[in-house]
Amino acid sequence: MIGILGTGLSSVFAADEPPRRISISGTVYLEDDETFGDDECHYGVTDNDVVYGYQQVVINQDWSCGGEVLGTLYGVADLMPGGAIRYHGQVILREGTCGCLGDSIRAIKDFDQVILPETNAHVDPGNVSWDGGDDVHIQFRAYNSSL
Repeated sequence: MIGILGTGLSSVFAADEPPRRISISGTVYLEDDETFGDDECHYGVTDNDVVYGYQQVVINQDWSCGGEVLGTLYGVADLMPGGAIRYHGQVILREGTCGCLGDSIRAIKDFDQVILPETNAHVDPGNVSWDGGDDVHIQFRAYNSSL
């Protein structure tokens, strides 16, 4: 259901590199835009994972707003030569009747960033929106550190 880059890339990743830690912290903003009143929701997002390989899912988290909008952050990490981490994935906006995984996917935006060792990088895929003003915006800082 969720497409992530992957085939043919394993040769550029470093299976014999020592594991690294990826830590993220940031904010989630969702808006359920309605003619009878908007709902705006704000959340924090944090995650802390050890990265030891290729195509490792490190976050798959959802936030709901207004009973009709659901935002998802789906992130994958790849350990690269020299200790860099490729952090990539998608921000997904669902809208429907429950603000849950059963609602239709209305918009998807990909992100893809290489984070060098001991670096704190800003990741901001931008606003993901759908007709009528419903939107989700997730931005965070990702830190690549040794264990």
